[in-house]
Amino acid sequence: MELTYPTGVQWHVFFDSQTHLILEEKAQIAGTPREIYYDDYRTVNGLKVPYKIELKRGNDAYSVSVTRVSVNETIGERVFDFPMKSQVKLPDLKKLFEQLDANQKQIDKIKENYAGTRLEEETEYDKTGKVTKKEAKEFTFFYLDGEEISTLVKKDGKDLSGSEQKKENEQTQKRIEEVQKQSKKKEEKAEKAKEQGKTRKRKTNRASKSSSELLSS
Repeated sequence: MELTYPTGVQWHVFFDSQTHLILEEKAQIAGTPREIYYDDYRTVNGLKVPYKIELKRGNDAYSVSVTRVSVNETIGERVFDFPMKSQVKLPDLKKLFEQLDANQKQIDKIKENYAGTRLEEETEYDKTGKVTKKEAKEFTFFYLDGEEISTLVKKDGKDLSGSEQKKENEQTQKRIEEVQKQSKKKEEKAEKAKEQGKTRKRKTNRASKSSSELLSS
C-alpha cells in the first residue's frame, strides 16, 4: 500500500498476505531512506503486537526488542521522571514543568505592557537578479494573553483606504475574540484539572483512613 502525506512524503507499507499484519514500511524523508521491519508478533489483550522491530535510517540501523506490552493500562505520573543515578537527584519533571508554565505566564503578562509598529518588506527578483516586485507593509501590534495581535495600517508608505482599514480592523477584532475564547478554554480546563486533583486527593485520604481503621480493629 502506498500512502501520500500532505507534506508530499510517500510511505510504502507491506502486509503479510496471510495474517494481514504489517511486515515492512519504507519511505524517503528529506532525501534519507527509512525502513522499518516488524517481526515476532504476539497477542496482548486481543491485539497483535510486534516484539521485534528493526529501524534503518540512512547508514544507521537500530534493533528494538520489546520486553513487555500493556494495553490501556494506567500509567503512574512518576514513570517519566528522570532516572536516579548514583546519589545525584535529578529534577522533578512535574514541578519543573509547573515552573516553566508559571514563568511563561509571567513573560506573557509583561509583554502585554508593550505595543509597537512593525515594518515588513518583500522583494522578488528574476533569474538575472533584477527586482521585479517590491512591497512594504506597516503594522501596529500589541500582545494579548501572550499572542501578538497585528493590524495592517500602511502599504508602501501610504495609509489604507477607509474600506481597507475597516476590513483590517474587523479581522483584528475577530482575532482578539479568538484569543479570548482560547484563553477562557484554557482557564476552564485548568480549573477542571484542579478540581479533579482535589477529588482524587480526597478519595486517597478516605482510602488511607479506612485502611488505618481496619488495621486498628
